[in-house]
Amino acid sequence: MHIPFFTDPLRAPTLTTILEAVGPAAPVWTELFDRISAVHPDLTETWNYYADGKSWLLKVTRRSKTMCWVAVEPGAFRVAFYFPERLAEAVLASDISGGLKAAIRSGQPIGKLRGVTVIFGGTSGVADVLTLIALKKTLK
Repeated sequence: MHIPFFTDPLRAPTLTTILEAVGPAAPVWTELFDRISAVHPDLTETWNYYADGKSWLLKVTRRSKTMCWVAVEPGAFRVAFYFPERLAEAVLASDISGGLKAAIRSGQPIGKLRGVTVIFGGTSGVADVLTLIALKKTLK
């Protein structure tokens, strides 16, 4: 269970507050979003406050399609992807890490969707996120 960091609906996250919040994962945050901007310049990042979860989430989109969601928690952050269940085999056949593949296989579908989350503490999972974004852009 993750504990959201940004819960005040009147204070949107800024780069400074994000880097302070993620602590040891700050260099990975910077690397990830620098690489996303370089490799996928067509993506848009929008912070929104969601009353149902009582926290701010970063929604990364390509036109009207949601690519992933990013949640900040104390000392870390998560990047979550949701794929239609019918595309689970394509995700499993991709170049993501074995740990993520195991999590997908053991996870329960959410309705017709299959979720996969990359958690960043002090370690890197940048390659997995870039692979999943590229895959999501190609799958229909």
